[in-house]
Amino acid sequence: MEKILLELCRERWLTRNEISILVRRNPESLRQRYTKPMVEHGLLRLHYPEKPNRTDQAYTTVLEDH
Repeated sequence: MEKILLELCRERWLTRNEISILVRRNPESLRQRYTKPMVEHGLLRLHYPEKPNRTDQAYTTVLEDH
């Protein structure tokens, strides 16, 4: 699932609801099991990092420096 989320969020912002529709998962379960841990581990970043619980929060992949 993490690989799928990284691919979906690559080079664009997606909200939790948009992601949940694409992967057919419950938005809250998706947040608890995947997006929150992925943000904590530096795999995804928040569009509004100062407000992590914002209802329109969006995610994108963290680009690696080359």
